[in-house]
Amino acid sequence: MAVDDVTIVITANQPTDDTTDYQPSSGVEVMFLGVADGVVGGTAPNKAPDIMLSLINGTDNDALYFQNGQNLGNCATMMYNGKYMANNTNYFRFQTQHSGTRDYGFAVIEVG
Repeated sequence: MAVDDVTIVITANQPTDDTTDYQPSSGVEVMFLGVADGVVGGTAPNKAPDIMLSLINGTDNDALYFQNGQNLGNCATMMYNGKYMANNTNYFRFQTQHSGTRDYGFAVIEVG
């Protein structure tokens, strides 16, 4: 990857509470762009994908917890519009929050 390259990760058949970690290579910093999911949480008009986004470091996996659409209610859409950064030490974990098996995807852009 190079600066300004976008990576899109698409998962398939993820069960409830399943996690997908995205850890950039050493020396690479990425910014979260968005997540797509067929299931939304929150209340109208502020619904958001029902995926929990966390920033973890492999040891303290509750280092920074971003709420998901289901728990955030009216602030859900604002949460997903934030500028969240990750690197090889502090990286992203995406966790499904809905029941049943689903597909979802997310995108990041390299910034450094």
